Amino acid sequence: VLLILPSNLNEESILAELAKFDDTVKNLGGNIEKVERQGKRRLGFSIKKHNDGYFVLAYITLGINKVEDLRGNCKYAENILRYYLTRKEAA
Repeated sequence: VLLILPSNLNEESILAELAKFDDTVKNLGGNIEKVERQGKRRLGFSIKKHNDGYFVLAYITLGINKVEDLRGNCKYAENILRYYLTRKEAA
């Protein structure tokens, strides 16, 4: 999952958002395996009047029947500007 947060969030707010995301995944029966904080980057286009975003890449395991629930939670989260869910191919 790639999360794009507003770049104007301070460190405490970023950690709080990541904790909320972690709780959401765990409540849906999933697990976060790894989180890579990519940092601030310029967006290719404006999203909700933001030109910059704070990028976070999270590797999660989640049942296929819970993906739509995660999408709904991300869609209506106040401090998630955009999210991208992809499926990792089996090796």
